[in-house]
This record gives sequence, structure tokens and C-alpha cells, in this order.
Amino acid sequence: MSRFILLRAAIITLVLAFLPALCSAAIVVDFISRPFDQVEGSDFVLGSDRITGRFFFDAIGDTRATSISLSATLGGAKLLVFDIPDVTANPLDTGITVSTNLFGAWSGGLPTQWDVTVFGNVFRGGAEEQISIHSSLGDLAAVDLGGPLGSTAITLFPGTVTAVPEPSSLVAICVLLAGVSYRHRKSLRLGIHQKLARFVSSTQHPL
Repeated sequence: MSRFILLRAAIITLVLAFLPALCSAAIVVDFISRPFDQVEGSDFVLGSDRITGRFFFDAIGDTRATSISLSATLGGAKLLVFDIPDVTANPLDTGITVSTNLFGAWSGGLPTQWDVTVFGNVFRGGAEEQISIHSSLGDLAAVDLGGPLGSTAITLFPGTVTAVPEPSSLVAICVLLAGVSYRHRKSLRLGIHQKLARFVSSTQHPL
């Protein structure tokens, strides 16, 4: 029984330690485009390759992402990758420029409008590459822009976004953990009061 009590106390301690971090976690939104329906050049595969991404926000309703990751597949392999952990950093630090970073009209914990463009020399060492996603105009990926080996792929159909995890799920977890914390503290207070009462009773009625 004592081992069970110790294990329970250890679990509750861990829950209490991580509760603030969990309940103040950044909002994470994943993006996936439709397969490209127009391709020029030899790098992209029509109807197969696409763009995926992940964006971090401080709070629901923010108009700019604090961190951006966008990538496109070339022949099924994720070779065109833009990772920007901090969009406020000097572009010289990463070699990547974020020229557009706009989000809006949030609904159900997700943005319904977005316009993001990143570019930089991240593949093959020639000219710059680019990825652009837009909530109404569609998406574009380009390799070696303006170069002799350049390739471009677009889809005129906007992609979709999903929450990771869903904000409602995160709230539910926080409420559950807060409940566990309250019950544990209440149990501790009750135990202390019971011990104090027994002590007072034993001093008033000695054997």
C-alpha cells in the first residue's frame, strides 16, 4: 500500500510540475496543400508532389506566426525545406527570407485566411527557391528561380489547416490536470487536519 501511495504522489508531483507548461503551450497549426496540378520543369511530379508546413503562434487570433516550417516534395522526397524557428531573426542567420507572414479570420481555433511566402537558396546551390501558400489563390513551389534548371509547380486549389493538438483538447487536458491538482491538495489538507485532531484528542484524553 505504501508503494502505491508513493507512486501516486510521484505522478501527481510530475503533473503539477508540467501543468503550467502544458496550459500555456503555443498554438500549433499544420498545413497540407493539394497535389500540384500544374508543373513546369523536371523536379516536380504532377498530381503527386505537394507542400506541407507547420506554424507556431503565441495565441489564437495572432496575425503572424512566430515560427514557420514549409517544405515541398520533389519526386516524392521532401527535399525543398524551409525551417525558420524564429521569424524575427536576421535572414542572414538562416539564409531564408520570410517576405509574407499573414494570418487572419480565426474560427474554431484555426486561421481561415493565410498568405505566407518564403525564399532562399536551400536546394542544389543554384538560384533561390520559393514556397508560397495562400488561402484563396492556391500554392506554389519553385526550384532555381530564373535559372536554366528551374522548375515550378502550382495548385490553384487552397490547402487545409489543422490544429496540433486541437485547442479544445488542450483545454480539456488542462481542466483535468487542474482537477487532479485540486483533489491532491484537498486530500493533503484533510489528512493534516485529521492528524491534528487525533493529536489534540490524545492530549486531552491520555491513556
